[in-house]
Amino acid sequence: MKVRVVYLDSGGGAFELKYDAADQPEKTAIKVQKTGSGQWKDATVELKDASFGNRCPHKTDLELSAVGGENTIFHMIEVTREQAIK
Repeated sequence: MKVRVVYLDSGGGAFELKYDAADQPEKTAIKVQKTGSGQWKDATVELKDASFGNRCPHKTDLELSAVGGENTIFHMIEVTREQAIK
């Protein structure tokens, strides 16, 4: 499973993506430090142990959290799953 987050790189704050992993809910997948470039950027991470059992807050599978108190503008979150070859 891969997750791609598209965000506006404005300000100097950070955000992190958490997910429902097989061994723990709210596991941190990636932490992104913004650089203030003013450009749209994307961050992609592979989740090899995703469980997606709705164990994050509000019974969700993914969570975006601000780190450092600054807001972040997001364009989209894209989740893709590799199909198993039979």
